[in-house]
Amino acid sequence: VGPAWLRDSHVPGLEALKRTWLQPSLSITEVGKGPRHGHGRHIANRASCVVSVRTTSGQRSDDVVACLRQHLQHEFAKRRSSNRLEISCLGASDSWQARTTSQVYRAARAGVASAWRI
Repeated sequence: VGPAWLRDSHVPGLEALKRTWLQPSLSITEVGKGPRHGHGRHIANRASCVVSVRTTSGQRSDDVVACLRQHLQHEFAKRRSSNRLEISCLGASDSWQARTTSQVYRAARAGVASAWRI
C-alpha cells in the first residue's frame, strides 16, 4: 500500500512514517468515568472510551465499524453482566488515494520528505 518511493525505501526512520500513514490502526484515545461523589470517593456507575480506527486502501469504514461493534458486543455478552453496552460511531470515512501527478501531491511529498529527512 502507498507510493513505491515510500513503500520500497529502506531509509532509517521511515518505518514510523509507514506505520503512521500506510497501515491500519486501532487506538483507545480517551477513557472516561461517571461523576465524582461529594466526599471525593469515586465508584463509577459508568465508563466510556473513544476508539480511533484508521483504515487503509481496500477497507470500507462501514465494514470496519460493523466488525468492531460485533466484536465488542460478543466480548461484553461473554461476561453475562447486568450492565449495558452502548456503542456510538462519532464519524467515519473511507480511505482515499491522491493523483500522484498533481502539484498538491508533489508539494506534500516534498514536505513529508523534508520533515522526516528522507
